[in-house]
Amino acid sequence: QHLLTFSLQDGDVQNVEEAQSRLSVLAQNQKLWSQQMYLDVGAKAIHLRDTQSQDELENYLFKSIYRCDAINTEKHFKSLLLLVCQSADLKKPDILFFNCETVKAEQIRDDIAHAVSGSSTGGPDISFLRAEREVGILNHCFNDIEIFMGKLQQTAEAATVLNQRKKKKKRSKKQNLLTAKARPPPEEEFIDIFQKFKYCFSLLARLKSTISNPSSEELVHHIFKPLDMMVRTTGGPALGASVSSPALTSSAVSLLQDNLSEEERQLWTSLGPNWTLPRSQLRGPVAPYTPVFLDGWKPEASRADGQVWEDPVDSQHKHEALRVQQVVRNTSNPSSATTTSDRLYSCTYDFIARNSSELSVQHGETLEVIQSSSTQSKAS
Repeated sequence: QHLLTFSLQDGDVQNVEEAQSRLSVLAQNQKLWSQQMYLDVGAKAIHLRDTQSQDELENYLFKSIYRCDAINTEKHFKSLLLLVCQSADLKKPDILFFNCETVKAEQIRDDIAHAVSGSSTGGPDISFLRAEREVGILNHCFNDIEIFMGKLQQTAEAATVLNQRKKKKKRSKKQNLLTAKARPPPEEEFIDIFQKFKYCFSLLARLKSTISNPSSEELVHHIFKPLDMMVRTTGGPALGASVSSPALTSSAVSLLQDNLSEEERQLWTSLGPNWTLPRSQLRGPVAPYTPVFLDGWKPEASRADGQVWEDPVDSQHKHEALRVQQVVRNTSNPSSATTTSDRLYSCTYDFIARNSSELSVQHGETLEVIQSSSTQSKAS
């Protein structure tokens, strides 16, 4: 059953998360008009066909498939298939939802991924796909921070009521409940949220050219308010300052340096080098970090063609390290900056390495070809 199609080009929604939320609301209010159809995975494309006439209603080439996923968390549909595809005549993709009854969404997803990975037509430009995924991660970090702030607010309110009742000598069951509610969350929960603040800063810097209304700069000010509340609740900056992982990227440090108000800057600097210095300037190793979200959500691990996504902040650290190496090389040998200019190339699209002999790059990055042959080149 085809349930709904949202157009990103027409501005129906801004991202997949908003589309799924809208779908859920429409299903709740019984305002969905589904259409039975066949989804045929062909040799080079996905074909949507009418169940009676077998006429083709729509087709999407494999190279136009940005995302294919099975969703099992939607309460109105036990097996929901998500497709993000772009027709040749559109500048932005569509988001399609299917309710899978005869064949489960997981099997269809796997069949499409297998077909795309084995196709010689190649995959789509992954810029939109990568940004969509990373915005989803950022939004879930924001959600967890907001939930934790709500928990701290409830704790503070319970503590206030409890203090007002301290004059009473008798201890009631209601007062015992208030005592439990007034007890602050365990330290590990505070650390988890401090880590998500740091992760957010690096994501906001990475997505600076992608997101707007609000922009990365505006969102920085937005999340400094709950960060201040966290520091106050923990009795000062000591606990937050001890959180070394994840390390901030250089671009995150620059974003904060360029945009903080004087009051925000004081809070930021009070948290010490783990918050004010990028990983390249920290002493000793920094433990790896993967965010775990309160609602159990996980970003898709691989693309429709089977290639595995890299953690966005880890990826940014690697790209920044490569740029530093290039600067150091040119600084140590100034003449090479001019003699090798004919070997410098600017990346025109994103690419994720498929094996150890390939290099992941981002649109706009500069690469130097240090070794070349008729069949392949080696760059840094």
